[in-house]
This record gives sequence, C-alpha cells and structure tokens, in this order.
Amino acid sequence: MMLASLERKGLLLLNQWKAARLAKKEKELRDRKNYEYTERIAQAKNALDLVRENFDFVTDEAVKEYYIYMIKAEETKLNYFLSCAKKDEAENPCFFTPRLHPDEKGCVPYGNC
Repeated sequence: MMLASLERKGLLLLNQWKAARLAKKEKELRDRKNYEYTERIAQAKNALDLVRENFDFVTDEAVKEYYIYMIKAEETKLNYFLSCAKKDEAENPCFFTPRLHPDEKGCVPYGNC
C-alpha cells in the first residue's frame, strides 16, 4: 500500500516535470521566433531608411527611377514582416514581447512595430 502511494507520487512528479519542460521549450520557441521577427523588421526599416536617404542625393532621372523601385520594394518587405508578426501575435497574444535576445532578460523599445 505504501509502495503504491509512493509510485503515484512519483508518477505525478514525473508528469509535472514533463509539463514544465514542454512549457519551457514552447516559450523558447516563441522567444526565438519573436527575436527573428524583430531582427527582420529592424533590418527592413534600416534598409528602407538607407534607400530613402540615398534617393535624396540622386540627380540622374534613371537612377531616381531605380531608387523609387527600391523604396517600393523595401516598403513591401517591411509590410510583409509586420503583417507576419501581427498574424502570429493574433494567434498567440503573448508572442510579440520585444527582447534583446532570447537568452537575455529585459525589453527593448522598438517603436511602433
């Protein structure tokens, strides 16, 4: 009788440990995905800013057309990454919590993304 009680407690502890381990893995996956989106969004914003800055200094009409095309391409890329992040946020409300890195603690302000 005592052995059966200990066995039940052991199984209960084992199940709790498995559940905690699974929850930790899911959190790590969300954090990694979050980090990837914030990095891609930041890269797209930087690329768009650079293309816009370069456009301001162009005088040749052919080169201006090229930069207009590049601005549109970078805006499309940024909008795509933002829509992906918003879609994932809608599916998982605690998804989009900006962090420095999945292994680090604390948040970083990322503006309106």
